[in-house]
Amino acid sequence: MSAAVNEPDPTPGDAVVLDEVLKRISHEGVIKDLRVRAEMGKAKYNTYLMTNNGRDAIQDAYQEALDLIMYVTQADMEGTSMSSHLFSGVMLVCIQLNIMLDTPKKPEAVEVEMEEIFPTPTDSSW
Repeated sequence: MSAAVNEPDPTPGDAVVLDEVLKRISHEGVIKDLRVRAEMGKAKYNTYLMTNNGRDAIQDAYQEALDLIMYVTQADMEGTSMSSHLFSGVMLVCIQLNIMLDTPKKPEAVEVEMEEIFPTPTDSSW
């Protein structure tokens, strides 16, 4: 798969994803922001993010992870102090999604150890 794959607009599906996400997290600030983002998505696409909506969820997640790497790097370049663990975590997510796109039938290939990819930094740089 590619970062340049265009997905169709989502269609109403089976289950609202936000409902499941809210069962899995407890941070009130994130919950509030997720609800706001869900409403923005509904306003834009006329439906909440739902399962089986005609789109490839892994492809969407990969493209969003690529954007996240760019934004985190931009913030660092602009002087925001970033933890090397934050960048490593974002990169790990991106790499795992990339592997999933390349090997969708082999979930064991996705189990990438963070330390193997990102050794502990010896200085404060990424």
